[in-house]
Amino acid sequence: MESSISSGEFVIYAITFTLFFMFVDKLYQNRHRFGFIVDIYFKSGIKSYLQAFGFLFLTVNFGFLLMEASPDFLKWGWTHLLTDTGGNVATLGLNPEYLEQNVVKTSSSLKMIVISTIFYLVLVPAMPFIVYTEEKWFRKGYVEWGSIFIQSLKFGFMHLIFGLPLFVGFVLTLPGMLFASIYRKHHLLKASTLDDAETVEHFALTKSTAVHTIYNFYIITVIYGIFTVGSVFYY
Repeated sequence: MESSISSGEFVIYAITFTLFFMFVDKLYQNRHRFGFIVDIYFKSGIKSYLQAFGFLFLTVNFGFLLMEASPDFLKWGWTHLLTDTGGNVATLGLNPEYLEQNVVKTSSSLKMIVISTIFYLVLVPAMPFIVYTEEKWFRKGYVEWGSIFIQSLKFGFMHLIFGLPLFVGFVLTLPGMLFASIYRKHHLLKASTLDDAETVEHFALTKSTAVHTIYNFYIITVIYGIFTVGSVFYY
């Protein structure tokens, strides 16, 4: 049985596992700040979970509408250079459907479930730190709607580095604006009662980080569930 992989597949696996070790490193760097993980997931309140769900609902529906309206060239991402299926390079190497179509079946369903579970258990606690960094990049200091829109465009198109289709950059501008609205609200609220710029920024960034992290948590949990069930059927 042929067991070799193509150069494109090698690149996908290399990027997938590089990202995994980056997540591990993020956790290690913040090993003395694990209380932040608890704060984000367990102390943000039900409102943050409801907001994140609403934001995701709007984004998914907007995404479907834009996908239907987009010409073919906007449905292209750079991972199409490596594989016909395309997709998010961060998870493509774990996708059972991709592996079934592109790679010889050398893995058992149990092995793939274990691998995807390890990724999930590392990514979930690392997510608050990753998201807080993103929030600082794209939200910090921007409270005027014009600059918020520009930053949200940057936020949306930044995700194309993972090989997502071009139209997704426009789709993700929407949650960028929504996360920014959370940041803006709490920034203005805190700034009106406290004359300490650093504290104001951290407060506002933590609020937007909470909703953004929970939003991502919903996504990666669904992806993990799909990959786990898919591993059973494809192997």
